[in-house]
Amino acid sequence: MKLTRTVVLESLPLTKRKFEAIKEVYDEYSEILEFLTDYAVENKVKSHLKLRKLFYENLKEEYTLPTHYYYTVCQDVVTRGSVRRELL
Repeated sequence: MKLTRTVVLESLPLTKRKFEAIKEVYDEYSEILEFLTDYAVENKVKSHLKLRKLFYENLKEEYTLPTHYYYTVCQDVVTRGSVRRELL
């Protein structure tokens, strides 16, 4: 039997400036994710390390996200790509 507990946390409303900052990060991450996922599926890339090696420098030049996002998006892509390949 698995026990779960729901906890309700109070959250302060976001200012417009903070919301826009979060939206910008989300939009950039989504754009990178879509591009890299398509590339990984088409080219059968199954390693996040290989993907990062291929695109890391280009991502740093083209986007303004902190660099740890590029590492994370490559891991995310490989996970999504493997699921997508299974569905094709």
